[in-house]
Amino acid sequence: MLLKGLYELSEFTVEKGSFSAKISFDPEHYIFKGHFPGQPVVPGVCLIHIVKELASKVSGEKFQLKKGSNVKFIQLIDPQKNPGVIIKGKSTLSSEGQLTISATILYKEDTFFKFKGIFS
Repeated sequence: MLLKGLYELSEFTVEKGSFSAKISFDPEHYIFKGHFPGQPVVPGVCLIHIVKELASKVSGEKFQLKKGSNVKFIQLIDPQKNPGVIIKGKSTLSSEGQLTISATILYKEDTFFKFKGIFS
C-alpha cells in the first residue's frame, strides 16, 4: 500500500454525525524523499486519501470518492514542523448509500486543508 506508514491514527471519535481524528506523520517516510527533497510536504492527494480512509472508518464500510465539490489546500503541511494534525469533520449518509463528508485539517490554530465531497 502506497501510504502504509505515512501516518499513524492515535485518536478517533465519532459522535452524532461528527468525527475527530488525531494523526501523526512519519517525516522519514519514503514519500517525502520525492515530495520534496530537503523540503518535505504532505502531498494533497494523500490528504484526500486520509479523508477517504476516515470516511470508511466513520461508516464501517469501504467507500470511494465520487465527487470532491470543495477542496482547498490552504497551507502546506511540513511533517517535520507539523508532525501531528487534527482532522475534524461531519458526515451524512443518504438513503442512496452515499456518504457526504466535510472535513478540516488543523494544527494548533492553523487550518491547512478543507474538503467537502461525496463518497459511494
